Amino acid sequence: MTIDYPSVIAALDTLAELSTCADSEDTSSRATEAITSLVHHQRTFLSFATSSLAPHQLRQRQLAAKEEEVAKEQARIQRLVDHLRSEQKRLEDVLAKAQAARLAKNNANNNMDNARIINYARRLAKFTSPPTNPNIPNINPPIPQDAHMKKSMLFAAHAVLAEATEDAAANDDEMDQTDDVFETDILEKLTRQAQPIEQEEEDNELNFDL
Repeated sequence: MTIDYPSVIAALDTLAELSTCADSEDTSSRATEAITSLVHHQRTFLSFATSSLAPHQLRQRQLAAKEEEVAKEQARIQRLVDHLRSEQKRLEDVLAKAQAARLAKNNANNNMDNARIINYARRLAKFTSPPTNPNIPNINPPIPQDAHMKKSMLFAAHAVLAEATEDAAANDDEMDQTDDVFETDILEKLTRQAQPIEQEEEDNELNFDL
């Protein structure tokens, strides 16, 4: 459906021309025809607008549905991205812990002296396995014994600390005794100095009585 725009323009021109003319039957008939033509074209235009508006509204609804669908997909993709980031962080933490454990294990293996380990195992072998001949006298008892404990560094450090503590306690006792003697000497001196003064006061009192 199309609109005849030239016919609409001609009808409008006719009405404009008749508006300046005197009233007559011819003028009235021409004006009626022009108005009828405009009404017809208006109905045609409304019909065209109505027929073209429905597809437009349909397309608008389709666009709105697509926009909603795109928004849902974006939200789903964002959730997937967040999940992937959290999993990536967790994986990085696991790898960091594994790498740290591997590094510590490598350092421990590198710091071990195989010769010392074998020597230590040989020294413990006779205490951790049965003797080849049970009748052998003087079999060494299992480690540790008192003799081994006394030869250790901890026992030596404890002995030195105990000796130092005893020396400090003895020095404190000597200082306490010295302080007691000093206080006793001071009291004796004060007592000896006070005796002549008291005797003199007594003599003065006797002289006053006389």
